[in-house]
Amino acid sequence: KIKNITDLRPAEMARLEYRFKDEHGAGRGLRRDEFEAVMREFTGMAGKMGGQLFCKIDANDDGTVEWDEFLDYIVHEAGSKLDAGKHLAGCTVEPANAPMLFCQPKDMVGAHVLCKKQRIIVSVGLVRREVVFWNLDTLTKAGEANIPTISQVDSR
Repeated sequence: KIKNITDLRPAEMARLEYRFKDEHGAGRGLRRDEFEAVMREFTGMAGKMGGQLFCKIDANDDGTVEWDEFLDYIVHEAGSKLDAGKHLAGCTVEPANAPMLFCQPKDMVGAHVLCKKQRIIVSVGLVRREVVFWNLDTLTKAGEANIPTISQVDSR
């Protein structure tokens, strides 16, 4: 199993930082082969993955990864993980218990998505495979789209 570098514990990070230093304790960059070995040791990352990560992190393209470049990458990746986990402001998915106004006749509505900022409700029909957009201000249908079946998608 490969361990994500953003999940390393403080003690592991301290040991990892030491690998980026020379025999006198001064900072130095790791060459690609050294970096791949270090990543294999700390994360289990092997093969092409270590080389690909090296290319992503070597921001100044000098053939080495310095500790600062490595930290910049980790901070960026950790921030991306946090952003991905945040709730999308302005939209909520609600169970199919919205007023009947927002339902289509002879259809089972699987979910409603309430987008307050955009002032719409989106209802997703299960039987007719239809997505309907409702204007929250006028309570009228603002648009609709059909969801193709798998066979319709495959035939395109």
